[in-house]
Amino acid sequence: GMYIIRIINEVDTPMNPFTASILYMGIQIVGCWVSTLTVERCGRRPLLLASCLSIIICHSIIGIFLLLQTSGYNLTGYGWLPVAAVIFFSFSYAVGLGPITIVISTEVFNPDLASICNVIFIIVYGLFAFVVLKVFPLITNAIGFHNCFFIFVLTSLMGFLIILFTIPETKGKSLETIREELQKVDSKKDDIVKEDKKQTGTVAHRRSTQNSV
Repeated sequence: GMYIIRIINEVDTPMNPFTASILYMGIQIVGCWVSTLTVERCGRRPLLLASCLSIIICHSIIGIFLLLQTSGYNLTGYGWLPVAAVIFFSFSYAVGLGPITIVISTEVFNPDLASICNVIFIIVYGLFAFVVLKVFPLITNAIGFHNCFFIFVLTSLMGFLIILFTIPETKGKSLETIREELQKVDSKKDDIVKEDKKQTGTVAHRRSTQNSV
């Protein structure tokens, strides 16, 4: 959002960058409103997953467009595409990843530790946002504007997978139920680790037996 004007300037589009910036913020407000209407109906996980998937698509479109533009392809008439991707990114983030991560953080923590954990969450979130804002211009100068968006695609994909496999649905559930689901995820991880160790030990034993023979 902080570099929306620079992004619009990079693509070949007749839209005024400042107009696009205002539209970006307006769509973000609409996205937050939609999130408040749908979060209790659809649940947290579906909105988070849909948000991540939409962000992956938006970053991919912007990255590919900038790559083709840098490579010398004639993209006249397609300048609206990355602008639309930027605007849709604003909406997607405001519907899911923006507000719902804060909602979930208040639901999964123990009430006795919730205040401390949420303070830590907000501090870490703010630090990462600060680092991204400061590092973004340096990375764009070092590896190119388009490659930054491909990095965003990878990080968004990681977020999608983390949500898919580790984040429970918290809508309408008590803290005890949420804890049980989180413990099930942890027990599955432990079982996988134990199975991997068992297989590794079996293979090592077979090799040592063969070597001794």
